Amino acid sequence: MKRPPLGGFLLPVIRGDCQQIKVLQCHVMVIKKRAAYL
Repeated sequence: MKRPPLGGFLLPVIRGDCQQIKVLQCHVMVIKKRAAYL
């Protein structure tokens, strides 16, 4: 069940933790959290 990410701009999509539609939102949240620490 390996599916290339939408547009191929998100590599961690392979994990499949989030649905393809929510993947982007999940990563955006992670990036924002990391940016907050920086």
